[in-house]
Amino acid sequence: EELIAELGSVFLSDYYELINEDLIYSSSAYLKSWLSVIKKDFNILISSCSKSEEAINYYIKEIR
Repeated sequence: EELIAELGSVFLSDYYELINEDLIYSSSAYLKSWLSVIKKDFNILISSCSKSEEAINYYIKEIR
């Protein structure tokens, strides 16, 4: 859930063009902490990206 939320935050920031150096630094540092888990099972990354995209698409279409 944490990985999904972080990826969603990055995706949503990109959608609203809010990407800046501070966001890139903090998000990349946090995502780097997930590398050992992702290296063991790459499907975790694929699944998390998919779920993040689904949540962001819902937000953009239904809530916004």
